Amino acid sequence: MAYRQLSSLRQYILVHQNKAQIEVYNKISDTDWELTMLRVLDELHLDAMPGKTLVLPVSRVYGGIDFPPLVKESEEEYEPA
Repeated sequence: MAYRQLSSLRQYILVHQNKAQIEVYNKISDTDWELTMLRVLDELHLDAMPGKTLVLPVSRVYGGIDFPPLVKESEEEYEPA
């Protein structure tokens, strides 16, 4: 993932399309990233600009989306939507 090597990149997010889950990656050193998993009751905090944080409820990101009752993640794991 070449984008992780960009010196100016401090945070990025992955928004799941099959379930209400967002992965937030925050750069903690030149080579290390911290992962925070957010679910529908959590809030997404984006460091948009120095000293400014955008706060968005995850429920707003997924507002109006109906997921299937179960989403198969792997052979062993099933996640309720």
